[in-house]
Amino acid sequence: MASGLLPARLYLEPDAFTHERQALFAHAWQMLGRADALAATGDYVCQILGGWPVFAARSDAGIAAFHNQCRHQGLPVVDAGAGRRTELRCRYHGWTYDLAGRFVQAPPKVAPSQPHGPECNLPTVRIERRHGLLFIHVEADAAPFDDAPALAGVEALRPRGDATVDIDANWKAVVEHLLDEAPQAGRHWLWPTLVIDHAADARIIHQVIPRTHLRTRLVLHLLCADDTPARLEDGIATTRSGAEARQQALAAGSPMPPTTPLGRQFQSRVAAIHG
Repeated sequence: MASGLLPARLYLEPDAFTHERQALFAHAWQMLGRADALAATGDYVCQILGGWPVFAARSDAGIAAFHNQCRHQGLPVVDAGAGRRTELRCRYHGWTYDLAGRFVQAPPKVAPSQPHGPECNLPTVRIERRHGLLFIHVEADAAPFDDAPALAGVEALRPRGDATVDIDANWKAVVEHLLDEAPQAGRHWLWPTLVIDHAADARIIHQVIPRTHLRTRLVLHLLCADDTPARLEDGIATTRSGAEARQQALAAGSPMPPTTPLGRQFQSRVAAIHG
């Protein structure tokens, strides 16, 4: 890939995102959210991470995570976002599971012939808690999450606020903007989609969530040692405008080359995924 640039098609074509879904996001740990979102029995958090619909729920036995696909016909079991349930029930045909993902019942007309087999339970994904954050791997038998020094100290801080925005840009344009358009001191990056800003008594976690080849969700989490009020709106608006400008430049045939070591490292790893 000449001049250290990724081809524009990797940001513009749906086939590139489809390839990344299988070649990258099926084999990567991704942040689902903060662990305090699952504080009580019945709490759940659902996201589409790199094209994979997944959710985690807390039962009396603890936290478990699943593909958001009913075993009957593969339709969603819970809605996107967060909430609280006493059971997990697919609203389409009524297949019902307990909070640990075990099949409980279904209407007689659509009930499985062998309801007690493991094939009726929700398909699991791997979940690990690190520094007060939840990380998901869609392969249930994935290797453990490598504990990242960039996350050190996060759990000792208090959540002070979140901000969310949907960006009309490919996820790579969002990550590149974060890595190239800010001071590098105190900025850390975890492959593929997590950027963390370090200050003496605070962290800002930039959670980049690929949605489609042209749409990305960005969630900012502010954590502080004191009661500093959240002021995230300006930062998230700047990221949105910068990433969308980068995407527009790509569409116009004027890609922006990476300007920092982290930006160049990111493009190198993406290039390896695409061969």
